[in-house]
Amino acid sequence: MEPLKDKFIRIYTEELTDRFANDPEFAFSAARTTPAELALKMYNSIMKQTANINSPAIKKALKACGIKPTYTAVREAFQVGVEAGAEA
Repeated sequence: MEPLKDKFIRIYTEELTDRFANDPEFAFSAARTTPAELALKMYNSIMKQTANINSPAIKKALKACGIKPTYTAVREAFQVGVEAGAEA
């Protein structure tokens, strides 16, 4: 069974990949990072409670993982700390 953190990052990466390809608002990010790198950075920002968890891509990934889009629910679901070396 896929760990919840890995599932979230996978789904969020898929969402970002779609947005990088189809949403002009993501052109800046697409020129500077990959969807996978951004997904890991955002995961760590979420765990630090510094990310906007109301973005459509994050909400969709959280919903797919069965997690409510609140910092409390996210931290309880993942029950892990920030990955070393991955700053947002």
